[in-house]
Amino acid sequence: KWLLVLVLGGFIAGILVASISQPVINRVDSTINLFMSLYDYVAPVAIFLILSPSLARMFATRKTGKFGLLVLNWFAIRKILASLWAIVFVLIIFRIPILPQGAVSLGDGLGQALGSVGDMMLTSTYFWAMYAAIAVSLISIKVERLTRLLENVMDRVELLGSYLLPLMPVFMFGIGAYIYGLPGNVQEQVGLDAQGKSVLLDLNIWGWAISPRTPGGMITIYVLGALLTALACMIWHSVFLVVARYYEPRFSIPGYFKNYWVKVYPLLWATSSEALATPLQLYLTKKHAPWIPDSIRRFAIG
Repeated sequence: KWLLVLVLGGFIAGILVASISQPVINRVDSTINLFMSLYDYVAPVAIFLILSPSLARMFATRKTGKFGLLVLNWFAIRKILASLWAIVFVLIIFRIPILPQGAVSLGDGLGQALGSVGDMMLTSTYFWAMYAAIAVSLISIKVERLTRLLENVMDRVELLGSYLLPLMPVFMFGIGAYIYGLPGNVQEQVGLDAQGKSVLLDLNIWGWAISPRTPGGMITIYVLGALLTALACMIWHSVFLVVARYYEPRFSIPGYFKNYWVKVYPLLWATSSEALATPLQLYLTKKHAPWIPDSIRRFAIG
């Protein structure tokens, strides 16, 4: 009931404490840097553990296998459309060039973008985790014991999600302190330019220039970015919420915001990590939408 108040209170408390305590800034900065270094190892493992049992169950029979392929195609199309919407939204808000740096034409820009995607598919540990999940799921179709083992692991991951809710104010406290000290930390790490000025450039939104060189400016940029992200997500989600309500009478749009959105999105904003929020999403969807089969729920969220 008071989660949103506690989350906002944690964020404000982090800013206030950081404004009077440099040791808190240093401790939070080192903790977040450690978290980011570990994240590249933890996130692919989480993706693998979530996808493997879900794919195994969905591919176990011809009927569910066809449904699984339908879901894959739907998600692929939705991801492409979401990417296009994000590009349009960013272009409107920040008025940045549509072509990447060094591109001389639209075709050249698309070629560079596709090349980057291809490199990521070959080198990203997240894609490796997905490839491994597909391979293991195909093997586990023949080895039922392997499927049960993976599902037992997933049951514990979902249980972990129930313990993340009380931690969200703590995450937001850390984010508040981290952002307050970010201008100073950046200056310590990269130094000043040749003129003795900060290398951080102003953020310009339709003529409104916000300086990230002060704690107040950095906090303004973070809050504004969070609000703009919320606006973009709201516009995008509204379409799918209406579609979901049309096809599933048990789905409640007010319930979605009350029981899911307000609990998941603060954690996403605090950590900028979908993988870290996955256990919480699994837990909440199981609790508030129990009619969704486990394999479909885990696959869609994973």
